[in-house]
Amino acid sequence: MSSLEQKYVIALDFGYPLNPHRRSSIDDLAELVLRDYACESGVVVLAQDFIYDKLCRSGFPRERLLEVGTGRSSTNGTESGGSYHMLREANAILRGLEQQKAGTRPLADDLGHKPWPPLPIITVVAHALHVRRVVKQGRLFGLEMTPAEELPSRLYRNAAQWWCRSRAGWYLREAIGFVPLRIAGQI
Repeated sequence: MSSLEQKYVIALDFGYPLNPHRRSSIDDLAELVLRDYACESGVVVLAQDFIYDKLCRSGFPRERLLEVGTGRSSTNGTESGGSYHMLREANAILRGLEQQKAGTRPLADDLGHKPWPPLPIITVVAHALHVRRVVKQGRLFGLEMTPAEELPSRLYRNAAQWWCRSRAGWYLREAIGFVPLRIAGQI
């Protein structure tokens, strides 16, 4: 299958549960991936930790599912586990997959850089509140991402991260995190 035929989906965790036996945004996100991509044989899903586990337990085809393990996000989002780190790891995995498929190495440009050919447009599955920043951060890695249709927008009190329990909490966290993310070059 050529790289133009291959489709990729990146699924980011949001609001992982305090109590794994109660519903959370992870359930909503995993259900979207299952509903829209489980039967599409040309789709490879790169899923963050909690969604990956949920998809494995739900019977998503394992040969088309890759884990992007980055841990849990912090309040300011600059440490391991944030969307920036997840996208950095997903980018490395995608570039490796494309290199394997093509069986080639990148050609050096005039400055000696070795740019990879552009990846196909990637579908991103993220919470509706999260997706705008995710798409913006993806551009930092040269990823052209388009949000999946009908992204979940419900928030749950069961979220372990305080900022994923309410819209006010989310917007407060985004305001708190903007400056550290900007300083760290992660947005």
